[in-house]
Amino acid sequence: GAALNLGVSIASGEFVVCVSAHCIPSNKFWLDNLVKPLQNDPSVACVYGRQLPLESSSPQDKRDLWLTFGLDDRIQLKDPFIHNANAAYRQADLVSYPFSEKMTNIEDRGWAEVQLSQNKKIFYSANAEVYHGHGIHQTGNIRRLEGVVNMMESLSEEFGRYEDYYGSNTLVCSASKCLIIPVSGRYGLDDMEELSQK
Repeated sequence: GAALNLGVSIASGEFVVCVSAHCIPSNKFWLDNLVKPLQNDPSVACVYGRQLPLESSSPQDKRDLWLTFGLDDRIQLKDPFIHNANAAYRQADLVSYPFSEKMTNIEDRGWAEVQLSQNKKIFYSANAEVYHGHGIHQTGNIRRLEGVVNMMESLSEEFGRYEDYYGSNTLVCSASKCLIIPVSGRYGLDDMEELSQK
């Protein structure tokens, strides 16, 4: 967040585009497609674009990118997902509401939560494409995964969106007993005794 905010503070244009250094636009219309929704609709707070894997990307990264970044444009009114590897903002909005410098991951999602709470929209532009070789989850980096989950849980508490992440509170309970019923003939008496003890 701090690095992004520094860049925003010295930017002189109307729009600020975040694109990871290792992302490559897929065509000459990428930037036009990324900024156009901001130009057309003042209620759009951010536009993020599609990310494509490379042929050499890992199967995990290909799966994540293909499932996350679809072929249809969409407007998000409740979903705070955006991705700064390929995103555009109004510079004035980022000055008024800078990225959190306390968040260790997904500062873009935290920023989007604030915007959505003010009835702004997030726009996904399927035609604003970049190639992103390692994907959005760093090829299964467990430390990054834990950091993202921690930040998402913090955001769900901060913005009162527990149910959006875990469902209704009324359905959550602590386990008090566990009943295990083996239904396969492959379990012997020793297995049954061990399961009974557990």
